[in-house]
Amino acid sequence: MAAAKPLAALCQSSEVDETIPSDAAVRSARCILESTYKEELEEEPPSNQFDTAPLDGDAEIQRLKEELEKERALRRDAQRKESHYKRKFEESVSALEGFGSEMGELAEDLRISFTSFTISDIGLFLVTPGNYYLAFNVGAPRHFLAPECAELVGKDKHFTPYYILGRITDIERRTAGPPEEPESNPYHLPEGVEFCVVYLESIAEELTEFEVE
Repeated sequence: MAAAKPLAALCQSSEVDETIPSDAAVRSARCILESTYKEELEEEPPSNQFDTAPLDGDAEIQRLKEELEKERALRRDAQRKESHYKRKFEESVSALEGFGSEMGELAEDLRISFTSFTISDIGLFLVTPGNYYLAFNVGAPRHFLAPECAELVGKDKHFTPYYILGRITDIERRTAGPPEEPESNPYHLPEGVEFCVVYLESIAEELTEFEVE
């Protein structure tokens, strides 16, 4: 193994260790690196994702005004529709109330009388064992259907063999004659008893308002 050189000999030696860079080499390398980095910066400038065009205040105000006007137009349209539907609803309610009132009046007009009988009343007549029709009543006896009306059985919806329902058009008050005289006592009543012969007309058309299909 070669002996190590003394420190003084190294300092005085003219030999230069090529593995240790000189100051000039360091400066040269630094210049090369700075030049290369500068070129890269010039070729690819840094992007700024937050870089935006300058804000135009007048344009922004105009845009906000347009959006506000659209919002107001939508609100006016909604109010107009609400007013329209509210009016339609009120008209429908009014029509239903009017219809209900009319139906109530019609129902009142079609109420069957049974405690007394006058012209334009509704009467219900039931067939008896004697094959004539006697008005259903409470405290108003001896109201018999006229034979002419009984002949309409089967020709009207409410003129049936079991009952007859119609509006009274006339009432004839009579007094029963002797039992042996059928013309003056057709219902076999005691002689001298008062009775009524009642004439009816059809109410089938009036009752169609209440029929369920």
